[in-house]
Amino acid sequence: MEDKLEETINEISKIAKGDDLKEIKNIIQNFDEAIASMKPESIEDRSIARALARDISKKAFSLEKKYVPEIPENKKIADSVNCDTMIMTVGFQKEPIILSITCMQPQRVILLHTDGSRPVALEVENDPAIKKRDIKITPLFITEYDASENYRVIKDEALPRASENTVIDPTGGRKVMVASLALVAFYLRHPMIYLHSIEKEGVVYPFTERLRFIENPFDYFGDAELSLVEEQFNSHLYEAAFKTCQQLGQRVRHPTAHTKITLLRDLIEVYCDWDGFLHSSVPEVKRPNPTLSEKLGKLIVDFCRLGFQNLLPDNIDANITFLKSLDETWIDKRNISNEFRLIDIYASALRRGSEEQKKYDDAVARLYRCLEMCSTIKLLQMGLKDTARPDYENLSSNIGIDVKKLGNSFRRRKHRKLPFERLGLDDQMTLLEIIGDKIASIYKSMRRHSKNADSLMEIRNRSILAHGTNPVTEDCWPKFRDKVEVIIKETIGEKRYQELINMAMHGDIHIV
Repeated sequence: MEDKLEETINEISKIAKGDDLKEIKNIIQNFDEAIASMKPESIEDRSIARALARDISKKAFSLEKKYVPEIPENKKIADSVNCDTMIMTVGFQKEPIILSITCMQPQRVILLHTDGSRPVALEVENDPAIKKRDIKITPLFITEYDASENYRVIKDEALPRASENTVIDPTGGRKVMVASLALVAFYLRHPMIYLHSIEKEGVVYPFTERLRFIENPFDYFGDAELSLVEEQFNSHLYEAAFKTCQQLGQRVRHPTAHTKITLLRDLIEVYCDWDGFLHSSVPEVKRPNPTLSEKLGKLIVDFCRLGFQNLLPDNIDANITFLKSLDETWIDKRNISNEFRLIDIYASALRRGSEEQKKYDDAVARLYRCLEMCSTIKLLQMGLKDTARPDYENLSSNIGIDVKKLGNSFRRRKHRKLPFERLGLDDQMTLLEIIGDKIASIYKSMRRHSKNADSLMEIRNRSILAHGTNPVTEDCWPKFRDKVEVIIKETIGEKRYQELINMAMHGDIHIV
């Protein structure tokens, strides 16, 4: 501390000249002597000496107002912030408030005071150094104990009166006042400064006042946004979570936190790609290399190596196994129909229809694709070979129904002959109805409407992502979902369904 005091005297000596410098040195010498005169064993002597030191410190104030703002350290911070408005809490000492204002030189100051510190706010407003600079002072009342009310006042009354270049200064005031203002500064990302000084026996040592920039711990560690990342990921809003991580990575300075955010960003990117079905790209769209399962496998190693394994999704191992199956069953054609892609699309539909997303039109559109895939899987298993170019001879041979009889049955139901290419959902389900497959009867129930209500398929067909403009409602979504779930179970078996859906469900992460 002695070195710091000597540095302070040297700094002032470079700024003050003539009689002012002589007076400053005199004040510092008298202050040192007052402090040195204190006798530890005498409470009365200590009290007298402290009062003397306090009087000397107050006498220094007029010169401090002149020279403390000129100290290079203070000028550097003031210049870097370029403050237009200061919002400050006011305690029972005017000196630190006035010195901070004279250092920062704002155009406007909002003073947050209590009933008790209102007189101090008036003293600040009427101080000659403040009036000389023509600074607009706005007093606002806050409480000594109600942080929620103080937060409201600062957010709803103080900040709307402030400019874009607003600086927060909680130098004065009681603990709850200071905490309320600091919380606003940190949460809303306003720069915050503090006027620090050296004290001797509880008295400010003259000319040691220095501005300190208070780094925002939210920015340093990123905890607030990490909580948002967790919520976004667990709501399967992967693009939003990825963008939040990207923005956070540009601000966070704590090395460990930055590493954690980088890993989370890479993890989220894989799930974002998975959610976009990038494991099943057609040839003209380059498939990921490495594959998504390989990327996840590498990330597990990195998370564990750096001690962040607790941040991984709950069922990431099962996810990797499922992704490997998707990779291994990829074939070079546009329409890949297998149990893994069926469950993958169904799981994505559940994400869109979740309580967090409520994208029912999107969810039902994906369920419709599940219906198509179920009927395709069934017919391929029966020997149709390809729905784009169906082999009715092979199908007939496998199911034991003559091709001509199959065609006649189809014509009676659809009033047209069997199509020779590109079988749609309804045509596929019609074939399955002729064969007597159970999923066709469930599908038929989805087409059945009542006197006062459209069928599920009519609702889908009139939705915005099909052929109409009507939204799919929250009431319709679970009905459609439950019917499709039964059809999927009938297609691949209930046991296999449960096994695959458990592997395909995206788990939660727990960051905070």
